[in-house]
Amino acid sequence: SNAIAGKGGQNGYNNSSGLGGDAVSTISLTGTNTVTARSNSIGGNAGRQDQSDQSGNIGGNSNSQAIANSTNGIASAYSESIAGNGTEGLNSGEAISTAQADSQNSNRAYSNSVAKGQSVTSTSTASTSGGKVIHVSSTASAEILNNTSRTNILTEAEVEFDSSPVSNAWNSSAQALVDLSDTTAGYALSGHIESEAKLSGANEYLLHGFMSGGHSLFTSSTGDIEFSSSIDLEYDMSNLEEANLMIALLELNGTGSGFTNLRFQIFEEESSVLDMSFVDLANAVLFFDDNILNLGSWFTGQDGVLNLKFQLDGLANIMGDTVKLDFLVATQTVPLPTAFWLFVSALGLAGWMRRKKV
Repeated sequence: SNAIAGKGGQNGYNNSSGLGGDAVSTISLTGTNTVTARSNSIGGNAGRQDQSDQSGNIGGNSNSQAIANSTNGIASAYSESIAGNGTEGLNSGEAISTAQADSQNSNRAYSNSVAKGQSVTSTSTASTSGGKVIHVSSTASAEILNNTSRTNILTEAEVEFDSSPVSNAWNSSAQALVDLSDTTAGYALSGHIESEAKLSGANEYLLHGFMSGGHSLFTSSTGDIEFSSSIDLEYDMSNLEEANLMIALLELNGTGSGFTNLRFQIFEEESSVLDMSFVDLANAVLFFDDNILNLGSWFTGQDGVLNLKFQLDGLANIMGDTVKLDFLVATQTVPLPTAFWLFVSALGLAGWMRRKKV
């Protein structure tokens, strides 16, 4: 789907050139096999000044949306939105780009969204399901309100079964790789001494998550960029051996100063289990470097489905400041020391603190 708006006239109303035209492009496709949806929209440029007493005007807005749905194949959605240029020093229009891909039966879903203009919003969402994965979705969004360079803002979202992440330095990205084999999980754990020692041979590898955001050098954007990445997982635990829920924070890498501020949250059954904020890259790197969080015995609702959500939000205002986070979710039977059982036996203790960090 494509939409291209018209250019504003040279002799507009009230001694100004004409506004650029607005462009809207939307496509939604559904199929049983591989489905690919592409949408492009381009706002019209404002008219030029042709008289000394005439002013310029604002470029046209652009809104693009691509939706791909597949019931038995790969789903891919690509959206690009370009705002029209303003004239005589005035702003371009607003550019909004949204890409959404949804697949089923353990198939890959991928979305890529590009917005270009001075005031831009880009959002990508991907989701899938299959087997023990009742549903998994990843969402990445980025917004700049003062992008004077008018360069592209890119977001990317992906979900896939038993795979490895691809590290792309977009303005915001989220990748969820689910239901991992021991081999694939081993690749993720390799080189992370604590995580590898404690989670090699885990009962179940639920998720390998990857999230990033910031001022990518590939896009050369300017201004304050707000980025957000999230991964939502619904996993059927009804036939799994009861064990501890383990989150391995594998690493966090940054370029430049990384970010102005950063917040990372984990939710289990809609209850917050971790909420960390940072204003310094060095402290964030230290916290996320090969750090194991033991959330204790997992719990679910009556449906036997575990609900987890991971959220990364940040702000960056310098070109080249980016941050990338890598983590793994597993269940693992963690043996307790003999001293603990002696303590319980002596005191008749019925329970112990559920949340702990190892």
